[in-house]
Parts: sequence; structure tokens; C-alpha cells
Amino acid sequence: MNATLTKDRKLKHVNLYLVDRAYGGAEEGGWWYPTGEFVSCLGKTLDPSAANVIRDAHTAELAQLNIGRPQVSSVLSIGRYEIVIEPRAGESYPSHRPHYE
Repeated sequence: MNATLTKDRKLKHVNLYLVDRAYGGAEEGGWWYPTGEFVSCLGKTLDPSAANVIRDAHTAELAQLNIGRPQVSSVLSIGRYEIVIEPRAGESYPSHRPHYE
């Protein structure tokens, strides 16, 4: 395979997360930070177009998972599922609780 093609074709992971916000503290009237719980990898590919196909194939399932789940910005949020195409294996974030700066 051509070296240029190999360099441009990096592995893409199609990852499913449960995303939400967590309360960071009362400083400056209260602050929140984003969280993501890694659920599963829906597929891996070298082809960016194929990654989009994998993501799109799970659109109906994603809609079902999010039925009855308020938006993450809502005080009633219990998280929402999101599919993210990333250059690495999925992992929950943040790795540690952030501090107010």
C-alpha cells in the first residue's frame, strides 16, 4: 500500500457514551463540568466514510435509548447517549474530578 495512503488512514473508533454534567462546586455561583461514561465501541475502521456508516446505522437505536431523557443542560438530566467518532478507543472522562480555577 502507498505510504501516503497509510498515513492518512488512521483507525477510527465509533464509540457510544452516556454524557452528562456533574456539579463542580459553589464557587462563582456554581459550576458544572462535562462527563462521559464509555458504554461500548460500536465498530472500528480505517475508512472515515465507513465510520460514518457505522454511526448512521445506530441512529434509530440511539433515538430509542434517549427517549424520556431530558437534555444534558436540564436540571432533570440523567444523561443522554451520544455516538462519537474518535481516533482512539473509548474511555470515560474526565479521568479525575476537575478543580475550580
